Amino acid sequence: MYEYFKKTLCEHRRHQTRLSSNTADVDLKPLDWMDTFAVAAGAKLLAAALTYPHEVLRTRLRQDAGATSRYKGLVQSAALIYREEGLPGLYGGMTAHLLRVVPNACILFGTVEFILAFA
Repeated sequence: MYEYFKKTLCEHRRHQTRLSSNTADVDLKPLDWMDTFAVAAGAKLLAAALTYPHEVLRTRLRQDAGATSRYKGLVQSAALIYREEGLPGLYGGMTAHLLRVVPNACILFGTVEFILAFA
């Protein structure tokens, strides 16, 4: 997702530069560190929002394991949580999760781009 967002941003900038300079040959510099952080944050935010319900289900299945478990499988657990708690039940705790993983992704991709710039 990061590479797709990065490519889309570069193409958008190239198109905007081409429109403003009225020339077909446009050479763009690579993304600066702020662009890299923004693209990484957006990609991780979207990825986390799509996959977080699975994290909740895994945690509930793991914590409630045993003979008297209410959660029998992935689909049954998702249906039960949705029925009893609604959509917020599948996204409970996501704020804390995002505060951990989004800055991590920004630092990771920023470091990778920094190293690749000198490779």
